[in-house]
Amino acid sequence: LRGINRKVASLSLVDAAGPAGDSADPAASAGWFGRWPSELLSRLLGLLDLQSLLRLGQTCRLLNHFSADPLLYRSLSLRPYCLRLKDDHLLSLAERLTACRQLELSWCSGVGPATFCQLVNCRLDDGARVGRQLTALRLASCGFLDDTCLTAIAESCPALNELDLSGCNSARTTVLGFSALATGLRRLRRLNLYRCGIGLEQLLALIRANPDLRHVNLGACPVMTDFADGVVVELAACCRGLLSLDLWRSRGLGCLGVTALADGCPGLLELDIGWCTRVNSSTGCLAELAQKCRSLQKLFLTANRTIRDVDVEQIAKHCRDLRQLDILGSNQVSLEAVQFVLRSCPKLEMFDVSFCGQIKRASVECLKADYPHCSLQMSFQNQQ
Repeated sequence: LRGINRKVASLSLVDAAGPAGDSADPAASAGWFGRWPSELLSRLLGLLDLQSLLRLGQTCRLLNHFSADPLLYRSLSLRPYCLRLKDDHLLSLAERLTACRQLELSWCSGVGPATFCQLVNCRLDDGARVGRQLTALRLASCGFLDDTCLTAIAESCPALNELDLSGCNSARTTVLGFSALATGLRRLRRLNLYRCGIGLEQLLALIRANPDLRHVNLGACPVMTDFADGVVVELAACCRGLLSLDLWRSRGLGCLGVTALADGCPGLLELDIGWCTRVNSSTGCLAELAQKCRSLQKLFLTANRTIRDVDVEQIAKHCRDLRQLDILGSNQVSLEAVQFVLRSCPKLEMFDVSFCGQIKRASVECLKADYPHCSLQMSFQNQQ
């Protein structure tokens, strides 16, 4: 994207100045491309990445016109250019975002907060703002995010149904910005707050404001260290249509939260409670989860030392559509229980039994031969 502001901002869509002798019809100087139907040409340009699209627009007036078609920018990811993207580059693309619905700026550290706010507040020809038509905004690990950015999102992007703020843990994002999100966003269906520094009250308010949430990632979120049970109870009560939930390393999660999920979200398809060390299977919470959430397809129980044969067997018995199961580090699970899972879950594609003390490498090799449809994962240490 070197010099993208010069290449894009200096171009107009139709009346770009050409050589002195050019025909008034741009197609006349476009050679072979000028003979193509416009629909076919647009389809071809839609297959190009951003950099190729911008370069192609420099070749002639016809391709300049087609490369500026807003429909080519309906889903725009600038993540591949995150190390080179600057403020002027982003602003030079603004006039092409009149039809943009999905925008990704993840890892774009060269953009300033003022530029981001200017972009989402940029007025289009019909008076609407760029932000008002966005339905997905991905801002993972964006170092420029501050309270003004979060407030701009809340005020200018009311149609968002997907928001990714993973890694947003800067000291510049405070209660003020996260509170604004809970006030302005009401249509979210997908929310990624992995390692995000949001506070408890702001997270609860955001959950209550968006009862249609279907996919939530709260993995390694600092607030989940002490208040995971309370958050999950609220989530299960407000978002009963939840389909996937990532609680990886939510150290505050206990049996109360797991039981609440079982009761409130029976349609759950994916659940990650790996490294949630307070979840004790001896309370029966995992068995209850399996009995009530029978549609589970992916279940990650990584490093839960309390899992026993009875828990694994209950999961296999009730969750027949299971495709991925991770019981890494479960020393109480026997080879017989592993075999029961493989027999009971014909759709199982991945089964991680790494560091399970009772499962030997030779046994796993035999199981791989007996169940070739399933990828049995086993990392081991000093095992024969």
